[in-house]
Amino acid sequence: MAYEQVWNFPGKRFNLTVSERPEEAAAVFAEDGDSIQREEGSEQKCYRITKIVVSFLTVIAVLFCVVASKISAIAVAQSLGDHVNGTFLDVDEVATPLTFFYKPYAGDTSNHTAGAGELPEYQQVTIFMLVLLLGIPYVFSLARCIWVGGFSCGCDKNSSKPWPSVGAILVGFVSSVFEVTGLWLVVLLLFPWMSAFTALAVSTTVFIWPNIWATVEPFLLRLSCFRYDKIDKMEDSGSSDAAFGVGCSSKAETVVNMVFVVLNILGLCLLAVFQQIDMEAHYRASDAWLLPIVCFLLTFAWWPWMLKRQLIKSGVHGGNGESDRFGHQKPDKLVRWKAGILSNFWKLVLTFTLPMLFSYVRYGNYSYFTFLTRPVWYVHLRLLTHPAFGYFLLNILTSFGGYIFTWFADSINAGFDVKKTVAGRFNIKTYLSIFFIPLSLATPIAAFVVGEVNTCSLLPHFHCDSLTGHQAAIGVLAIVILFIVNFFSIGRFILNNKTLVLAKESQLFWLSSYNGVMLEQWLWLNRKTYRTDTTKRNPDHLRKEATIYINTTMYNESAEEMGQLLQSLRRVRDDRHANSPAYYSHIWLDGAFDTKKKGDVFNTNTLRLLSLLQDIFDVSFAPGDKGFEKVRTKYGMRLTWKFPLNSTEALEDPER
Repeated sequence: MAYEQVWNFPGKRFNLTVSERPEEAAAVFAEDGDSIQREEGSEQKCYRITKIVVSFLTVIAVLFCVVASKISAIAVAQSLGDHVNGTFLDVDEVATPLTFFYKPYAGDTSNHTAGAGELPEYQQVTIFMLVLLLGIPYVFSLARCIWVGGFSCGCDKNSSKPWPSVGAILVGFVSSVFEVTGLWLVVLLLFPWMSAFTALAVSTTVFIWPNIWATVEPFLLRLSCFRYDKIDKMEDSGSSDAAFGVGCSSKAETVVNMVFVVLNILGLCLLAVFQQIDMEAHYRASDAWLLPIVCFLLTFAWWPWMLKRQLIKSGVHGGNGESDRFGHQKPDKLVRWKAGILSNFWKLVLTFTLPMLFSYVRYGNYSYFTFLTRPVWYVHLRLLTHPAFGYFLLNILTSFGGYIFTWFADSINAGFDVKKTVAGRFNIKTYLSIFFIPLSLATPIAAFVVGEVNTCSLLPHFHCDSLTGHQAAIGVLAIVILFIVNFFSIGRFILNNKTLVLAKESQLFWLSSYNGVMLEQWLWLNRKTYRTDTTKRNPDHLRKEATIYINTTMYNESAEEMGQLLQSLRRVRDDRHANSPAYYSHIWLDGAFDTKKKGDVFNTNTLRLLSLLQDIFDVSFAPGDKGFEKVRTKYGMRLTWKFPLNSTEALEDPER
């Protein structure tokens, strides 16, 4: 049955029901099964142009925020060290007056003499700005998680935000320790002593383990044959796992995955060589061993598996017991708020305590923040006159803006469906998300800005290094190799990641958090995709399963008003496509019968409506016509029209 119209007669009310399901409708299909191409109206053109303009502006906003956040974080960290001789200002050095590489404070006539065992105030202010740079995003995220999940007003236990399980809390704590420790090692011991170009290349090491896991996972599934018996079921149900190849891979795909694992390792080796050369140029080769430690900490802290494990519901809240493809309990998106409270609190505490721990280990005291004992006006002056203060403010604003604009881009489903036929034989049907564009261009653009001396010199108070041809070749090759691996293992799923319009943040990201040092890497790995989220479904499948009800009440309307309503319903029917939801239109006509006559006798209004219905929808009232049915019910009478399909080709699912 393709189209149905029902009239009910309960007493004095007339009920007209028009219902249809898109997969049964023949009106939008020609006999060869192809969709009828309708002329695009002015409203559709306006919508398309508006979407293109908004998408373009969103791409520019996200790209600017991510690039500015990366460069500003490096600029603040660079002000810690002397790039001339690579010193960190040891205890013996800070006991005497110092001349810094950067310009002194504006209007500051005092010398920069520090007491024995203390960092000079210039460096203390820099570390204090780094504390705020790392801590402010956690403060904002913690406040938001408390507001949403901590003060839930719902009295029903099913509507409250549940707590994570003990195992999830432990995973969250380990992930928080890894993240904050890795970021502090980066900004204290790596970024200050390397060129900005090298710092950008080092940031890409965060993807090492997620890339390896994404390429090895299908191979492991093939070895275990864990879901061979479920692949057909997933394909029949439109599961995202089958659609994106998370199931047992073919032999060819397994070989390709192994090639990308080798490329990943090769890129990491080239990056290690490039970093060693750069650190030697800045007399800090002894700290090159920190790269594998930082890589290990951050790559596991932001591994999507670790992020998902933090969202397991506690048993006291009645877990549903559903398992993923590895037999693990599936994450619950409602847990993210209480999990966010715990993880952001731990990150905030570690952000303030780790610098003091480093200071105690290095100097035997907490000399990093002794300048805070001065008067408030003095501390304020030191902050405002610091050369990196502008970069500090820029980082705070752009890191927050980058997260918000990325959320906005995903929420409005800023992307485009691509349907092309190549060479008359190959049909290309995919979805391109603009979320991928700024994230993929951020590192190359930032590398060009800080790596090219002419553009880098435009940045105030920024240390620019002129790379040799040998250094540039190794660095660019490492970035290109890692970018190719990132695209294959992670990026392609973000590129084709179609979401619901106005989707909630919990449907887009695993955890409610962000940072100002490696915002780009966090947005890549924290984003939910069809690969990492086995519960995620394509919006086109969800839309076809949805139902839209159009309800209208009529009484003594004119023929013109009735015609306008029926024409609107006709346009709804004609404008449907393969992914349209089901539409049910109900029209209640008060006073549909002539009360002066006995029996089911229609009055003038009813006859007028039926006449318009016959003209607009081309229905028949003859009892002998095929597709027409008249049924007496306990509440009155029901008239049904059934419209057959033009051809069986229209029943095919265009998604397959």
